Amino acid sequence: MDAFKIHKFSTLRFIWKRMGLIIVFLMMIPLGIFSQEKNVNFMIDFSRFRSQGSEVYVEIYYSLDRSGLTYQKTINGYQAGALIQTYIKKGASAMLVDSLVITDVVKSTDEISSTQKFSEQSNITLDPGDYELVSRLTDLVSKKSFLVSEFLKIQSYSGEALKLSDIQLANSIQKQPSSEAGLQQPENKFDKNRLRIIPNASRTYGMGLEQLSFYAEVYDLTFEGEAINSNYHSNYYIMDQQGKTIKEISGRSRTKPGSSSIINGSFDIADIPSGFYSFKIIVTDDFSGQSIEARREFQIFRPGDFLARRSETRPMLVEQTTTDEFENLSEKALNEYFDKIKYIALRDEQKIFRKLDVTGKREFLKNFWKIRDPQPATVINERKEEYFRLLEYANTNFSVGSKQGWRTDQGRVLLVYGRPDEVERFPSDSDTKSYQIWHYYSIEGGVVFVFVDIMSIRDFRLVHSTHRNEVQELEWQQRYLKY
Repeated sequence: MDAFKIHKFSTLRFIWKRMGLIIVFLMMIPLGIFSQEKNVNFMIDFSRFRSQGSEVYVEIYYSLDRSGLTYQKTINGYQAGALIQTYIKKGASAMLVDSLVITDVVKSTDEISSTQKFSEQSNITLDPGDYELVSRLTDLVSKKSFLVSEFLKIQSYSGEALKLSDIQLANSIQKQPSSEAGLQQPENKFDKNRLRIIPNASRTYGMGLEQLSFYAEVYDLTFEGEAINSNYHSNYYIMDQQGKTIKEISGRSRTKPGSSSIINGSFDIADIPSGFYSFKIIVTDDFSGQSIEARREFQIFRPGDFLARRSETRPMLVEQTTTDEFENLSEKALNEYFDKIKYIALRDEQKIFRKLDVTGKREFLKNFWKIRDPQPATVINERKEEYFRLLEYANTNFSVGSKQGWRTDQGRVLLVYGRPDEVERFPSDSDTKSYQIWHYYSIEGGVVFVFVDIMSIRDFRLVHSTHRNEVQELEWQQRYLKY
């Protein structure tokens, strides 16, 4: 275990939901009868901040859907539980950082909706280096496990140049609560600099969460001599996938509290439509003229961007389009069409589509591509054209028997992430099955997808990936490669 040091880690904590566990209610209106989909949607995220010397303080955030847990009937109602175990790996060495047990007790499953999430956090301090962050969620009732991992690069914040931490995106930021006597309550894991920050590990907003809340720290502001009474200021930008600024906020000039300062706030994003965005902060030292920037990706999703209420019972599409591509398609054909594009549809989009009638499905599909058009001013929808080019490629190259290529694991990965930057192909031999490793260098700092021809029929199954949202099996070679 000498390959690296963890200077601080949490002990096992048992968190009882009714009082201590923070549940983020993204929507206060119940969605009706409980439907447990067993999709826990377990996600992790992290932010890096300066610690002492060259060390870096890392906060690890967790998010999981309440409705994804398995609830078991008890005398007092229903109970669910989950265990989160987080490890830090460097080379062949690994260390347990934290173990968290979450329990949830409800009188009725009607209390549970798909928009409710559990938020949790672990805090550690690391030396500079390259690490892998691995978290395993185990449903304590069903015994099913979900594994996610992230590449974690730690660089020192030491030095004299202006620096900015990661941007932490949050569900809410409030002043640290005080007791009835007016004394500040002891800090918990969500507290720093007298603020209580509930993280948003999924980085998803909308559906009742219409404030983009953020926190960051700026280091090494010039603060000596004449600069002691000088100012600094921050500018904020929200950009779409094409890098176009759709919202810009100029922060007011502030007096420096010292050589370091915190930046936090929230912006109303209710007027920004569903989509994928980047949030950028630029901090400028007014005395030295130095500037530094950081950015964080996030997404917005609201069913209302696809449907608007014409009345209390009848949905109406927000916009009518003149495209007649879907006008004469039957409901069966519309469902088959959506099957081909469901890989890039959000979970809530899939739920909405299934509930629509034929007319609603036709209009939904028009708007589906409209909001994904990278250049709306042009006649051609480039995103749509590229997607169906990839689908045709998948059918040509990955089809197995009667199974069309887009339905295979390789076809899905191709349609979701595009063409890989590099493909390593390994033929079978007397001991091992044929397999391929796809490399994507521009996604999440570099990810891989491992496909194995498990049945030896040229149907390559995805058995492992380093992408945060994909299946992860660190022992894939032992489990799947050998005959």
